[in-house]
Amino acid sequence: MLAEKCPNCGAFLPVRRAGVTIRACEFCELEVPGGVVEVEALAGPSSTWLPPHPPVRRVERPAAPSAGRLAIALVISVVAVLGVVAFVITSVRTGAPASRPVAAPPPAVAVTAPPPEPRAPPDPPERAALRAAIAAAGDVAALDPLALLPYVDQRARAAAPDARLLSVQCTSVGAAGTADLTLASGRCSYAYRTPAGTERPPDVPVGVSTDYPCAVELAVDAGVTQPDVRVARRSLDLCRIHHAVRPPACTFAAAWERALAAGAPRDAVARVRFAGRYQSGYDPVDPADDFDVPERGRWSVEIARDGQDDLRYEFRDDCGAPPPSADAQALRAEVTKARPALARCLTKAVGGARGVEALGMRWRLDVDRRGATRVAFFDADVDLEGAFEGDLDGIRARWADCANALPPRWRVAPALAGVVVDLRVEPAGALAIDLEPPAAVVAVEAAPAGAPAR
Repeated sequence: MLAEKCPNCGAFLPVRRAGVTIRACEFCELEVPGGVVEVEALAGPSSTWLPPHPPVRRVERPAAPSAGRLAIALVISVVAVLGVVAFVITSVRTGAPASRPVAAPPPAVAVTAPPPEPRAPPDPPERAALRAAIAAAGDVAALDPLALLPYVDQRARAAAPDARLLSVQCTSVGAAGTADLTLASGRCSYAYRTPAGTERPPDVPVGVSTDYPCAVELAVDAGVTQPDVRVARRSLDLCRIHHAVRPPACTFAAAWERALAAGAPRDAVARVRFAGRYQSGYDPVDPADDFDVPERGRWSVEIARDGQDDLRYEFRDDCGAPPPSADAQALRAEVTKARPALARCLTKAVGGARGVEALGMRWRLDVDRRGATRVAFFDADVDLEGAFEGDLDGIRARWADCANALPPRWRVAPALAGVVVDLRVEPAGALAIDLEPPAAVVAVEAAPAGAPAR
């Protein structure tokens, strides 16, 4: 007997049995009608081939739908499923949930404006004024230190009416003569001394050490961190370590020009210093000196180099000065002729000592009634470099004894009585000579034509 399949799900239908007209599919329970057939009872070995069908529960069902209705229902189901899928995809793309509960509207809240951001406090008057002066002098990246000097002078004299200029020093100064304070350690400092601050307080007895409020200072950096003039206390020796100077005749740019002419690299930055004469506490004091009478200053341009010796160039502040007088030129010639003798004095003084770079001498020469030249004051100096080995006091004494025998041989014009001669001799034979005429001669040379000498 052939097996039959369910027309709905394709499962095998129960075997036809005698007296059974309607069979139910065991999977989808579809009832399939059929005619009554006579089926011979199976016996013998073939009786186990098909087991007896279990009794079928009969459930009253509506009539099976037709094939057309089934197709329509299937299309409706597919369309419904596709609609649900499309809705879910749209919800995922827009970030909206597939179903969202309806929430009650939030209560009304009063909207207030955010508080204004706090403003930085305004600069104190001193800082604001210094910032404005720096901006007028080229600003922090290209500051002209001397363009700022009148403002600093005013501030220094407000702190000490008798303030005397001692020095102006700036780091990171380029070949154009301007200081870039934005570079590392960029800084300009201005130093003054107040003579009134070097007077001993009346309530401090002699024999009691004390410090004096003699130093007036102002430092300028990119952040204007110290806008106030500072009055500092020093020992009396430190108060007088530099002589007062006249306002500079040269500029920072002119100082760099001289350094370039001497071989300085143009692409470097330097520490440039304008200052009065240095007076160590160990140096003898010339009785004719007055630390508070301004004199001509000196310039130095120093360039630091990694792994090599620093470069240093020094010269006097003589820009715009008139040419030396005939008497001064004659004296310079006399000193220049003494170069071999000065070299022998150096060799005798130094001997085998190491570390001596040069020997210096400062003479104040006078003229007696007979017109003979005499040494009124001298200060012997030993310039050391590196590790020194030797007797420093012995070198200084031998150098002074030998060199002081030379000036009486020179002729000094009576008009130059009191002239100061500074010289420096190096072991290789280089000789630098600097003449400072007496104040009366300087006043005559600086006076315009027809003006009376002071």
